[in-house]
Amino acid sequence: LCESDESASSCPADCGGLIVCGDGVCEDTETTATCPSDCPSVEIPETTVSEEEKIPTSDVSFLAKGILDLSTDSRGSFSAVADTQVSIVISDDHILKEIETTYLTIGSETYILSYLNGAYRADVTMPGTSTRHALSVVIQYADGSVQTLSFIANLTSSGLIYEKISDINSPISEAVVTLYVLQENNWLAWDGSPWNQFNPITTKADGNFIWYVENGSYKISVTKAGYQDTDSGEITVNNNIVNSRLEIKTIEEAPVFDTITETTEKIMESLGVVVQNLSETVQTVRESPAAQTSTSVAAPIIATTAVIATAVLASSFNLLPFLQLLFTSPLLLWNRRKRKTYGVVYHSLLKTPVDLAMVRLFRMPENKLIKSRVTDKEGRFFFLAQPGSYRLEVNKLGFSYPSKILSEIKDDAVYLDVYHGETITVNEKDIVITPNVPLDPTTGEKLQTPAGIKHKKLLQQTQKYVAVVGVVIAVLVFFVQVTIWSAALLFLQIVVYLLVRRLATPKKPKSWGIVYDKTTNRPLSNVVIRIFEPKYQKLLESAVTDSKGRYTFLLGPNEYHSTYEKGGYQSQETKIDYTNEKDIKELAKDIELEPENKK
Repeated sequence: LCESDESASSCPADCGGLIVCGDGVCEDTETTATCPSDCPSVEIPETTVSEEEKIPTSDVSFLAKGILDLSTDSRGSFSAVADTQVSIVISDDHILKEIETTYLTIGSETYILSYLNGAYRADVTMPGTSTRHALSVVIQYADGSVQTLSFIANLTSSGLIYEKISDINSPISEAVVTLYVLQENNWLAWDGSPWNQFNPITTKADGNFIWYVENGSYKISVTKAGYQDTDSGEITVNNNIVNSRLEIKTIEEAPVFDTITETTEKIMESLGVVVQNLSETVQTVRESPAAQTSTSVAAPIIATTAVIATAVLASSFNLLPFLQLLFTSPLLLWNRRKRKTYGVVYHSLLKTPVDLAMVRLFRMPENKLIKSRVTDKEGRFFFLAQPGSYRLEVNKLGFSYPSKILSEIKDDAVYLDVYHGETITVNEKDIVITPNVPLDPTTGEKLQTPAGIKHKKLLQQTQKYVAVVGVVIAVLVFFVQVTIWSAALLFLQIVVYLLVRRLATPKKPKSWGIVYDKTTNRPLSNVVIRIFEPKYQKLLESAVTDSKGRYTFLLGPNEYHSTYEKGGYQSQETKIDYTNEKDIKELAKDIELEPENKK
């Protein structure tokens, strides 16, 4: 339509002057072959019904995912994504006479609408080209009269996650794309289940993603192992579509500097001086008015220090899922003992249980979340379900679901009924859903040099020393200003430190393996040991022997091979077969390494 404020120069698509394929008008120079969107092969009849008998365009709705009503403007224009399905619904509220047939045409395709539950409906696949397409709805009445309703489908492309490689946008697969909605000035994860959609989405090989949403303010976050986390910033959606194009960049690994050792030694030296001189300085500090003022300022900081210490020590385990398990699962544990049936979430290669994994149960086909559970330290969970169809979804940082490594496996060593995302059908009441769910590691061990592994061990020790700083400061404040407030903060600091350290420290093994010098029979320290999964040639774990030559690993029922390396000694490799084991077993073999200069 050429409006009064438009002209051929300002809007040639509406006011002539330029023939545009996709403007909804079949020009003399356009044909079905050159522009099928404007010149469909099906002839569109003229409207012959009276004005009183016409169905208003407001009675026609276009629904994404069969639910979300796509906004249509006064010209009958709506937006959709190319090559996706949109449902058309015509209400019978204003139908005054018998309809013989109703059909829709878009491009060269024609769809017949069927009458169901008070409306005429059809599922329409949008054309694959991202442009404007004329869409016509033809209603033929039993008396021979016709009404034609015209619309314009503005088709756009899907969103894309990509990285730039030599100025070429290369799609990224296996990226986790999460949509957030702005509600009352808070960013909340968008719930896609009412609209038959998933959130988050994991991209496939083409890197594409798409959401149909209600108009409003949104933002997108993208995560992928080895890449920087990316945020789109606020996006204003006014066409019901979220389809941004986002570039993500790889993470450049920071080098491990030799100064780590020197820095750690300085920290330890400083702490030693503080402890040694503490008794001499407490009395002097107490008598200082300035110190009294300083402690008044420092006391509130102790609570913050407790939080920082918690974050430092908790970096090796998932604290929030642990708290959820602690406070929400007593009933689950009691019921499990009673029924003595459960499923296990486990590492697809190590065959070890995965604790603190989030397991969600969805009812199909509406894809409605029914229940969620957090696995315990043995990776166990279960759901009590009523008749119906269900599916499970499992999330755990550092793992991917469903397992691709075991995608064709139904019985995996001690784990039967291996689950890969299939629909679970329950035919009786109070049935327990307990499949075993493997997860693939997404951030497995990297094949580091022996020096890199030693530096990693040193960094872990440094974490512990940093976490002690908060306790030391709390002790100083307490002795300088002895009050109930400072005593309470000291107690809180110590409790938080001990609790988080206990949770973050892995369980000590019951037995050790020792690496010896074959010639002198003396234990060897700093021997680098690696564990591999032979079938997929994947590095699973690595460790360094301590000052007494000791080491250990916890391995599940599977086959492995291990390597032992130390400068000046011949490397050694051993095969490990735990396939007949029924539970996790420690690897604690005594190994002898032969010096390289031995003849």
